[in-house]
Amino acid sequence: IIFGLEAKLHRTAPGYAPATANDLLDWLRERLIVPASEWDALLAAIARDHGMDRAHVEDSVRKKIRRLTMPGASVESLCALEILPLLAVLSDATAAPAESGDALPEETETRAADLFSQWLSFYGPVRPSFTGEILGLSAERLDLLLADLSEERRVAIGHLTAGSTAAEICDQDNLERLLRMLRRSRRAQDGGGECDED
Repeated sequence: IIFGLEAKLHRTAPGYAPATANDLLDWLRERLIVPASEWDALLAAIARDHGMDRAHVEDSVRKKIRRLTMPGASVESLCALEILPLLAVLSDATAAPAESGDALPEETETRAADLFSQWLSFYGPVRPSFTGEILGLSAERLDLLLADLSEERRVAIGHLTAGSTAAEICDQDNLERLLRMLRRSRRAQDGGGECDED
């Protein structure tokens, strides 16, 4: 069920892939930063859904994207060039604001929490270390962001998947979607039928 939801969130499920280069760029902007493995899966989905050559698709957006590894991260990712300043806020929200800016440090931290929430909204439950692998967040940094989001009930923290041995984190809306999908699946099994997990 989790894989099915994430395939739709990542737009790699059949029929969900972006249809044009502009759609692809818009999607990349919305996701903020995408691990290279997920980017490759998305290009494959575009080729599958729309019969487009994946090399041609990637070449058409090459000048507007950047491959990078966030400071402290271990996984190469991609982002739209215009998103780079936002990633800087996310990676170090405790830094002083730019000289020309009016943002206060606490406002910058709030913006970082919003950005983290936006990034997390494209996943089901993940282990905290995943955020470090992709975003380069330290445990202390992550705790600060999660504290803000937990207070606003925008994120769930705990043993969220069957058999989990450590705490996981998940966007609250996505967790509720997964629970609804699980209930429908169980009702279908009890009735002896199959259930669409959409």
